[in-house]
Order: sequence, then C-alpha cells, then structure tokens
Amino acid sequence: MLSIVLMTWGIILFVPDLLANINGLPIVINPYPAPEPGTAAALSTQPYPPWFFLFLYKFVDFELPNGQAMSPAQALSILTVLLLVIILMPFFENSEYMFLRNRKFWTWIMTVAWVSLIELSVWGYLAPGVPAPTSQQIEILGIPAVIIGIVILATGRQKKHKVLTFS
Repeated sequence: MLSIVLMTWGIILFVPDLLANINGLPIVINPYPAPEPGTAAALSTQPYPPWFFLFLYKFVDFELPNGQAMSPAQALSILTVLLLVIILMPFFENSEYMFLRNRKFWTWIMTVAWVSLIELSVWGYLAPGVPAPTSQQIEILGIPAVIIGIVILATGRQKKHKVLTFS
C-alpha cells in the first residue's frame, strides 16, 4: 500500500514539473497560473477552468429549447439529478446477470455519460463561452448517443452456461 501511495505522489509531483518545461502548452493543462487580471496579457487570454471542470464550463453555455440561456442553478440541479441516478444505479439494476450485454439499458446510460463528458470537455475547450442552441446540443450529443444505442442493441445477449454434472 505504501508503494502505491508513494508512486501516486511521485506522479502528482512529477507531471506538473515535466509540463512546466514544455513551452506553448494550452492554458488548460499548463501548470503555471494564468496572467494577472488587468494586465495586457490577461486581455488576450481566454479564461478556462481546470481541465476536469471543462464539461461544466460548456454545460452552463447550453440554451433551453425556448432560446433562453440556462442559469447556473438549473445546470447544477440537472447535474445533481444525473449524479443521483448514477449513485442509485445499483438499486435500480439488480439483475442476476453480471454481463454488460445483458444490461443493455444501463450500459447505454453509462457509455453515453462517459462519451458526453469527453465531448463536453473538448467542446468547452474549443468554444468557451459560446451559447449552444438546442439543435447544436442534439447534433453533438444526440447523434453519438443514438449510435451507441444501435451498437449496444446489435450485440447479442450473453448466454447462460450450463453446468455439466457427471453422475
């Protein structure tokens, strides 16, 4: 256990030091802080959150179907409900099968969640602060969700293995 802890701390301390020696890194993964507010460099630098919050950064840019901007409170309430679904998932899905191919709905939900996190993070980095209308949300997040659903439905169910007993 101690070796895992020491190795983890070594990586945590080594990676930022390694990144600090590479010039021209994007501000999202650059270990140096952004320019001071009010300076000339700050005027030309787009503010970004840390990379692990980029999906939230874009999620707040979403527009509701009526064209109004989503408030931060609405975004946090939606994400809280999604987090509760993930936390309570073991109570919703308690089937006897352990294979992902037999749990197609929850496999689809979690796969779409991971893909959406990655898409939102990249989208938040490439277009920060740009409002995202509902049609664009459906195009960027909906089409991969449908493709994932088709792939999961196309896979067959895991067959039960019969246990052979010899008498």
